[in-house]
Amino acid sequence: MKHYFPSKKSVILGTIIWGLILGLPSYNLYMDFDSTAFIIMIIVWVPLLPLIGTVWFRTGYFIKDETLIVKIGPYTEREIDISNIISAKRSYNVLASAANSLKRLKIKYRGGMILISPTREEEFLDMITKLNPRIETSL
Repeated sequence: MKHYFPSKKSVILGTIIWGLILGLPSYNLYMDFDSTAFIIMIIVWVPLLPLIGTVWFRTGYFIKDETLIVKIGPYTEREIDISNIISAKRSYNVLASAANSLKRLKIKYRGGMILISPTREEEFLDMITKLNPRIETSL
């Protein structure tokens, strides 16, 4: 069975990301910059919008069998065997991560660490701790 937990979306993070993405072309027009510079910016920004939108709206986490699958947009970031997870703790780390919120979980596992922000956080933690009761959790 496969369970899906979309990433939480922080208003602050969303405002920063989407403000920059949508604000720069507007600022360029407002400041009356060279039209060639504006056209170049549009050529660069327009293809980025669907990519960033996909990452914003389709980042999430699947629990399938005994594996945690972390997806960022259309890409699989990581597959982690839940039996290898050591801990899941609260983090507000601002490092780039597979999380669309600043309220994150720091998942430590044998071989690494990843920051995620699943919606229905308690349900997510219950599910992984049922699969691996040795996971140390603290929120």
